[in-house]
Amino acid sequence: MATGSDWRRYFRAWTADSLSGAWTPLADTEANAFIRSNNVTFAGGQPAWTSDSASGDYSQLPWHLGLLTRTNSSC
Repeated sequence: MATGSDWRRYFRAWTADSLSGAWTPLADTEANAFIRSNNVTFAGGQPAWTSDSASGDYSQLPWHLGLLTRTNSSC
């Protein structure tokens, strides 16, 4: 997880053939984020994890597990 220039969270990703193998960037920059508010949609009524209304101590903010489903691929 990282924080972007706009203070919104984004997530980066790398791939490897094994845990001890060489790690290759898949989406590792703010401009090419693996998950970010501008490339994620939410099912009806579900709260966005990038909500601008959150405030307070970061470690005390509520969180919810989520499942990512790729929808823009022919894989």
